[in-house]
Amino acid sequence: MIKEEATRLVTIKDIAELAGVSTATVGRVMGNYGSFSDRTRKKVMDAAEQLNYIPNAIAKGMRNQSIKTIAVLIGSIKNNFFSEITYSIEKEAMSKGYNVLICNTHEDVGQEMKQLRNMYSKRIDGIIIAPAYTKDQKIRKEHLGLYKGEIPTVFIDREVNGIGGDLNLIRSNNIDGAYACTKYLIGLGHKQIAVIGTKRYSTVFERIQGYEKALLESNIPFNPKLIAYCSCLEKEEIMSTTKKLLDTQKEVTAVLVLNNSLIARVLMEVQKRNMLFPEDLSVIAWDDDDINELLGITSVKQSVDTMGTLAARRLFQMIEDPETREKSERIALETEFIIRNSCGVPRT
Repeated sequence: MIKEEATRLVTIKDIAELAGVSTATVGRVMGNYGSFSDRTRKKVMDAAEQLNYIPNAIAKGMRNQSIKTIAVLIGSIKNNFFSEITYSIEKEAMSKGYNVLICNTHEDVGQEMKQLRNMYSKRIDGIIIAPAYTKDQKIRKEHLGLYKGEIPTVFIDREVNGIGGDLNLIRSNNIDGAYACTKYLIGLGHKQIAVIGTKRYSTVFERIQGYEKALLESNIPFNPKLIAYCSCLEKEEIMSTTKKLLDTQKEVTAVLVLNNSLIARVLMEVQKRNMLFPEDLSVIAWDDDDINELLGITSVKQSVDTMGTLAARRLFQMIEDPETREKSERIALETEFIIRNSCGVPRT
């Protein structure tokens, strides 16, 4: 049985006892402040190494005004988009010597605010956030400080009502991306084009704007019954939403899936109905990954790696040069339309 003494964290008191110096001297050596001799420094550092001492980053940060740590708040790491963007942020952070805390909000505003309060209490250096607010929600005035407070903050993918225009935001050009793929379907002869998306986040709202724009230009009436919303995480809900859409809107010949986390379940429902694509139903997915390439799914590809890298670089600029926080930066990255084999002329 392992004794508790063997598993507890080593303190500066332990180092002081082994090195034969005071705890204050250990503090000065570890914090690299005050005066001490080279001989004393060697004794302290040798003792720390012998004891496998792990420095307290929080305590050190209170002296240096930095704990070299940023937080990334995302809806869910299960969403491939968030996994990829977090990976690119982490790569950039590592190159700058920063640690990354990944916080899942589960697309819940209350949980998001709880995480933000926690980050402020930890004196975190900066925050990158994909907010959980939908297009219909607005930040209350008393909560605004969590999103536009003293900690540098960069928004990715989504924006929020009530926060004002002076925010740092890195996102995709959602309107043009959705417009392009809708025009492609219309060019194949489709008029009854359905859309399946997640909750009405600003991204989904913008993509539907692009879809509507393409319909309008082609003199095709917009039918709100062809728009379906569902959760991006629950398998049963995605399949039941797809089933209900195809059951009630039998004239549909094409589907635009506005989140790649939905595509597998949408296709499972299509397969369950013994439908084939593109013969019975043309399909386009938003975002792209290996499964889309394997199955030949036509996709709208976002520059996810670039989005994460630019967000991290902007955040570190704000952290290291406070004067740059005075001017906000908004970037909309262009999407790429990848044509594969999942779309064809509408069935007759």
